Amino acid sequence: MTGSEIDVRDDARSLPVLQSGQLILSDELRFEVGEGLIAASLRDLAAELCDLTSDSYRFHDRPVYGTSIVVRGTDQARLHQAVERLEGIRRSLG
Repeated sequence: MTGSEIDVRDDARSLPVLQSGQLILSDELRFEVGEGLIAASLRDLAAELCDLTSDSYRFHDRPVYGTSIVVRGTDQARLHQAVERLEGIRRSLG
């Protein structure tokens, strides 16, 4: 090996090892309404379940416009609780 070559094996051994954290779980519910119709309910739910995170994703599957809500967290029971509440919100829309 010349002075300008690097031994990749030596570099790989000196790299730090990442430690894994808690597994992030997620679930998704599809609402076939615009996000504006459920925004207040989502805000209330987020305030109650502040240990979870949620995101909304708009979609358009002709002719349906809607919003998919994805909830994430590390506690399966809390995630299930959030999904049950989201299903209640969806049922209330008729």
